[in-house]
Amino acid sequence: MKRLTTLALLAGMLSAPALHSEEPGSGSAAPLSFPQLNDAADSEPGDEPPAASPEEGASPAAPATAGDAVATAPAPVMPDLPPPVSGTAAPEVIPVAPVWGGDLNLAQMGMPDGIILSGGQRQGGVSFTLPADQVVIHSQLSLAVRVSPEMASRNATLQLMLNGQPLGTLPLGADGEDVSHYQLDIPPALMVSSNNLSVKINDGDTLQCQRDIHDTSRVTVLPTSHFSWESQQLNISDDLSHFPRPFFDSMQMTPADIAVAYGAKPSADVFSAAALISSWLGIQADYRGIAFSALRDRLPERHGIVIGHPGEQVGGMMLPETDKPLLRIIANPANPAYKLLLIVGKNDTALRMAGLAVNPRQLCAANRDAGCRTADHPGWQSI
Repeated sequence: MKRLTTLALLAGMLSAPALHSEEPGSGSAAPLSFPQLNDAADSEPGDEPPAASPEEGASPAAPATAGDAVATAPAPVMPDLPPPVSGTAAPEVIPVAPVWGGDLNLAQMGMPDGIILSGGQRQGGVSFTLPADQVVIHSQLSLAVRVSPEMASRNATLQLMLNGQPLGTLPLGADGEDVSHYQLDIPPALMVSSNNLSVKINDGDTLQCQRDIHDTSRVTVLPTSHFSWESQQLNISDDLSHFPRPFFDSMQMTPADIAVAYGAKPSADVFSAAALISSWLGIQADYRGIAFSALRDRLPERHGIVIGHPGEQVGGMMLPETDKPLLRIIANPANPAYKLLLIVGKNDTALRMAGLAVNPRQLCAANRDAGCRTADHPGWQSI
């Protein structure tokens, strides 16, 4: 039985076809190509699309051409949209406060001989004022001090104070010169409208009860000593209650300069009104002095006065139409940080009435027949 089974197995093996000896025919599929191990390690699966099979390469190209046409077609041109409409108005431009420079020496403060300390007097000073509509932003004090040889040999010092605040202490005669020069920076906050500069000699070698009867120990702060500063102009309201500010400030101790503008062809009544207002401002300036600059058909660069008839053009600005005398303060169109005083009238009488309105006493004298009293005030309105 075993022999029959062995013979059957041998017969089956002999009758089986030799598959390993068959060669692929021409119509058979191409052999598969597998990636190498190093390529598989370098690239992650899914990074690149699989290679196309021969059947895929032989497929028609119509779908690819349609996709390219869609990708290369120009985008439709959209019409320009109108700009967005803002419900809020543009912010108002605030004029920048102009910076002014000033200088004031002891002679202008009423000390033509300077500050003299002698004969046992150890302390002195001077008071001065600055315009109230300006804020000091930088200040400096320049001193010229003459010291007698007797005082220079005592190793004394000069103490300076402004408005009760110490500025510093200076050695007297330390440089051996007849006149010593010093410069000190002053904190701007110390410079206000009303100021007081005080000087005091500190001399520890002198007895308090000893009197210099020979006047040999003398210290003189020369009248050329001065304050210099830079200040910003405050933008006050367009209100006649401030007049004569900002055109002239009674707190200033230096000469004033005011510009007066007319039209292209000023008449005699315009000059008459200009003389009236100029004389009144000259009285207010008093000892300080005042100068007027005349401008024909040109607006002042800073504060100024404009005189003319209703509807007249002055430097590109039209004066307001009115049937009555008009006195008004407006912002300067050339620079809104400054002000203009408008004096407008249709004839000589109206211009004079507008000019007289700056002084209630003169206005009352002109209207005495109408029952005006000296204590009356025009209220700074058009009359």
